[in-house]
Amino acid sequence: MKKFVSCLLLILSLTGLVNFAQADTTQAYTIQPGDVLAITVWKEEDLQRQAVVLPDGKITFPLAGEIQAGGRDVETLRADISRRLSKYIPDPVVTVSVQELNGNRIYVIGKVNRPGEFAATRYVARHVLRSDCYNNNSWHEPDLPSELAICFGRLP
Repeated sequence: MKKFVSCLLLILSLTGLVNFAQADTTQAYTIQPGDVLAITVWKEEDLQRQAVVLPDGKITFPLAGEIQAGGRDVETLRADISRRLSKYIPDPVVTVSVQELNGNRIYVIGKVNRPGEFAATRYVARHVLRSDCYNNNSWHEPDLPSELAICFGRLP
């Protein structure tokens, strides 16, 4: 059990899900390629869509066209869509929310049972523990860095 807890804390600290220092809560989430966005315009039923952020960071939305979403926060994107729609709809009330965080990826490689790519969701520690801290159906503590490598973002 002690090994399980130590591996869990290691993975959580590496993924940033547990921050031992004071976290800055004022920073907004940055939209990433692969994220799923829900975009709605109040009182406009035809303008309610889910949009997947493409690898180039762009989305398309009716009347607004192609919009750069990747690398921006939700509020900036919402303001841009509102500005574009104001040509056709007086004072549009636009809501943008992130439905799925598929853009942040974690890559696990090395001497593990199931290496691979994982979406950085709140369940990422469970997936990484299942694939990395167990090898050949038996618990072992990984010999860092020779047995386990966790990469954030894109593989080098």
